[in-house]
Amino acid sequence: MNTDHKDALVMLAQTFARIASQEATMKEVDRLGFQLRLKTQDGMRGARIAFLREVSNPAETRKVFSRNGCDRRDRRLSEFQSWRTTGTYVQESPGKL
Repeated sequence: MNTDHKDALVMLAQTFARIASQEATMKEVDRLGFQLRLKTQDGMRGARIAFLREVSNPAETRKVFSRNGCDRRDRRLSEFQSWRTTGTYVQESPGKL
């Protein structure tokens, strides 16, 4: 992801964490979502993007990313929800997604 889909990670950060960044790096992925490290004009920030459904293996994770997250033509992006990172996770209201 970090090498081949840098632009998609920036788009996901903008869309779901509402953070404009010049660079985004995926730091970790788990069954519930993934953590991004973002380079912004104001410095480094973090954001967690949660999957709307739990994934149980790498194939399911790739499917969620390829079908809904990394294909810029598909604007649904329905498999993700945003959690801002400021020391604690605070879920954004569904109306703002």
